Amino acid sequence: MATMEAQSILDIFNLMNDGRVIYVFNGEFNYKLVNTLLTDIKKELSLYREKKKAAKKTYKVLVECLENIHRHTNKPTVVDEHLNEGVFTLLQNNNGFSVLVGNVIKSDDVEPIKERILEVNQMNADDLKLRYREMIKGATISDKGGAGLGLIDMAMKSGSKLIYNFDKHTNEKHFFTLRVDILA
Repeated sequence: MATMEAQSILDIFNLMNDGRVIYVFNGEFNYKLVNTLLTDIKKELSLYREKKKAAKKTYKVLVECLENIHRHTNKPTVVDEHLNEGVFTLLQNNNGFSVLVGNVIKSDDVEPIKERILEVNQMNADDLKLRYREMIKGATISDKGGAGLGLIDMAMKSGSKLIYNFDKHTNEKHFFTLRVDILA
């Protein structure tokens, strides 16, 4: 086990050392923190002048991702105080940027989220625009404060498929990860 952990740390060290990691955060997501993170990231992305268009798209995708973590992560209980924590990483890649986010969700939410992502991933750019317009016309705000447009918006802005995974955390919880590659 120690070798595997050491290798994981070495992988993280090498990834961060090769200049691809722009920003990493792990912790509790609240409104004030999300605003602070977005301010910091906007400054970081402004340094990538040669990828200005991709940087702007990345920022917009990141706004949606961080708001989703804040809005949709299960709130803590006395028994399980880490449920409103999440993680995100912003990477530079050969074609632009990658946003990776993760948070704990209820196991009951796995299938509906998976179905929405699969639906979005099957759409081309024109289908995404049409679906977005349809949803805006009939939009109602959910009890969590959204209109259900986030995944469509991310796919439209990124120009790529959404990559996701659900890892079992406990019997009632899963850890949901989402990767969005923003093409330059």
